[in-house]
Amino acid sequence: GDVFLRSIDVLGTSKDTRGRLRRGDLIRVGHPSLGETFRISTDATRDFTDRVIPLSHEKDAQLPASLSSKALQHSTYEVQSFSIRSSTDSTILTPSNTLSSGYRLRFKFETTSTTTASGLGGCLKWDGDADDIKVELETMSGIDSVQVSKEMLPGLTNGVGAGVKYFITFTGLNVRGNVPPLQLVDVGTNG
Repeated sequence: GDVFLRSIDVLGTSKDTRGRLRRGDLIRVGHPSLGETFRISTDATRDFTDRVIPLSHEKDAQLPASLSSKALQHSTYEVQSFSIRSSTDSTILTPSNTLSSGYRLRFKFETTSTTTASGLGGCLKWDGDADDIKVELETMSGIDSVQVSKEMLPGLTNGVGAGVKYFITFTGLNVRGNVPPLQLVDVGTNG
């Protein structure tokens, strides 16, 4: 594979990342948590321009590295995320195993409808397992395959409270490239 990334938008216009990225920085290619990690090359003889980001091995910033199948696995996959958290750092959300509460997801014109994990059909637990979301999304006619991961979010002092964040990676043939956003609906209601 290539030993560099091109930094361009969908129209081919350069997107200069040098204000945020520097030689020696770590960069993950593909999925935000499952993608392959590289270092931006510290070899001054390799171009680092508004359009080109030179890749090196994670442990040796002088040694060129190329994109592997692991990095390319997610290259055309869209990753969306959503989070559910309490409105203040002094409020603790009740675990859904204690008090049934949840939400549904909408994709295009279809809303989750299969699971009854948190109430009526399609209602997912607000703090449920990533696999539960995967299974439910893959029952929808427009989604053939996704990967879902879950991250616990801490409360922020004088800010929003603790909660969860889910990352949905659209991996199926029916959901390649740019896909419509998932919508969180019926949060704590209608279920």
